[in-house]
Amino acid sequence: INTERPQGGVGFWIHNNIADRTSIFEPNVKNNNILWLQIHGKTKTCFICIIYSRPHDINNHTTVMSTLTLNIKEIQPMGPTIITGDFNSHITQLTEAQIKRGPSKYDKALINLIEQTHLTPLSATEKDIKENKHWTYHGYNNTHSVNDYILTHNADNNPQYYTVHQDINCGSTHRLITVRIDFQ
Repeated sequence: INTERPQGGVGFWIHNNIADRTSIFEPNVKNNNILWLQIHGKTKTCFICIIYSRPHDINNHTTVMSTLTLNIKEIQPMGPTIITGDFNSHITQLTEAQIKRGPSKYDKALINLIEQTHLTPLSATEKDIKENKHWTYHGYNNTHSVNDYILTHNADNNPQYYTVHQDINCGSTHRLITVRIDFQ
């Protein structure tokens, strides 16, 4: 993803057993901060989107969210969609964080996207939340938050929880988050 900055961005690791069935998908409306992957299964095709929303740039964030909404409406009829990445938003009802501020414009835009596209944000397990192992961002001055999300359809075969790997540092203030998706 082109972050147009010397730092920032997101990555996506593809397991070897599906690499030969994975390709980049280009929706009708494009944005340099949105990357779509198409994974061909034996019986269906799945679409995974990786996004990056720059912090402190509400105009960029609004453009990313509106483009993403259009993309999802285009792609959802073709197969299951999963959205992940650095939204730089904070949905406190998912993190159970006691943030002493109201929702920001970033937060409202992400909540609006979720409502318009009928996607469900995954969360960490209650155990990880209670043990403070759910933070996806560990900033300077001992700050932490959840601003990296995985959104998916609420279906029986989709996961409900993600795992944050606190011990894996990829040279970023963000932590690796994983989820297992059974895909045929």
